[in-house]
Amino acid sequence: NYNAILLNEDRIKFPKKSWKLNAGNKKLFGLDLLPLNPELIILVEGEVDAASIWQATEGKVFVVAIGGISISKNCFADFLKFFSGVKKPRILIIPDNDVAGRDNAQKLRDKFVNNYFPAVFKFLVEGTKKCDANDILTKHGDDKLAEIINNIIDNSQADFETVEEEIAKSRSEEHTSE
Repeated sequence: NYNAILLNEDRIKFPKKSWKLNAGNKKLFGLDLLPLNPELIILVEGEVDAASIWQATEGKVFVVAIGGISISKNCFADFLKFFSGVKKPRILIIPDNDVAGRDNAQKLRDKFVNNYFPAVFKFLVEGTKKCDANDILTKHGDDKLAEIINNIIDNSQADFETVEEEIAKSRSEEHTSE
């Protein structure tokens, strides 16, 4: 579990730059906490956001931090390796809604889909004012963040089905062309 996360009350006392968790040399924070065949994984940019979602949902959703929206080639390769030989989980990308998040969410989604992972991206809030999971947790509490996450998951089902159909069609076309 994410025992290293500062509690809500403690976070307010420290500057945000101090919140980065000491994840050791882990490139994909939380990957080691996933069960063997998860149905859904939420990807976020930072460790604190992963821990915030985990806290708010009481560990009922699986969250991995990728160290920024522009996931490195090594991290992406590690992710692919982790899921080689098993059913690919649905990937729900929840980037920060800052410029980098908005500019790169589609690219990251496409990178996963091109590797046969059903992936979609959603933002926690509309608009362009920077907001991430930890911002919501510290300002509005666990219940509000959990409500937002659960709504995003529920509202993503049709998008996942569409992407899964696209992947199946792509695989079918590959097999026909061989």
